[in-house]
Amino acid sequence: MQIGRSSRMRRQGFTLLELLVVIGIVVLLMVLLLSGLNRAREMSRRTGCLANIRQLTQAWQAYAAANDGELCNSVGNPQWLLFDPQGSLTALYTPVEHDPIPLIPNGQLFPYVKDQRVYVCPADPQQYRNSSITSPAVYVPGGSGTSYTMNALLGLPRRPDLHDGVARMDRIRNSSQRMVFFEGNDGWIYNGGFQCEVNSFHPSTSGSMGVLAISFADGHAIMWTLTGWGSEQRKWVGANQIDNDQFNVWLAGVYPGGVAQ
Repeated sequence: MQIGRSSRMRRQGFTLLELLVVIGIVVLLMVLLLSGLNRAREMSRRTGCLANIRQLTQAWQAYAAANDGELCNSVGNPQWLLFDPQGSLTALYTPVEHDPIPLIPNGQLFPYVKDQRVYVCPADPQQYRNSSITSPAVYVPGGSGTSYTMNALLGLPRRPDLHDGVARMDRIRNSSQRMVFFEGNDGWIYNGGFQCEVNSFHPSTSGSMGVLAISFADGHAIMWTLTGWGSEQRKWVGANQIDNDQFNVWLAGVYPGGVAQ
């Protein structure tokens, strides 16, 4: 009888192989769970980012409606994001020159969007900002206060040399394809001409280069899938490359041959 009980007790335990199989299944389930959670978290961030950029675009439209069609300034002092009462009204201020966060409540759009969280993408850590208005960029600790940059060719009444720029809402053509805001918290720099650094805070879930939140003058916003900017997800606009070509089309509203309208 004791031998029978001992045999049953041995059969109730796990063999080493069985234990390894169980551990493997648990690990696989944990990986699948974490992957699902990461995807869900990223989709939530994208949803929040699109909501932010739509609100900013609606504020941009509201500003124009309240100012007889005049657009707010994309850069300068004052501008859409900030105003420095101690600075020159002709200064080429951007969100990157100084610590901008205390100046955001003075921005032209702040009366329409007073929640500063709307100015920041949920996926943007806001750890560093570019403190230079000329190339190369100089990064310093501290966020810029926003994850978004406005199209520099919209709302620049003090820049008549920018022939593609418009200062009034009624001068915008093809508003559904004229970009207003995009993700790029390092702002514009001026170095013999405007350039911008585009930031994708949203990694790809399907093998592409990531996605970028963009809004347009008619008020709609999209997540644009990047195809050729590179895996670093941070590029200067200007190179002759398919993503840059399309981006510049949305900036200027000019459609060269071979670029989708």
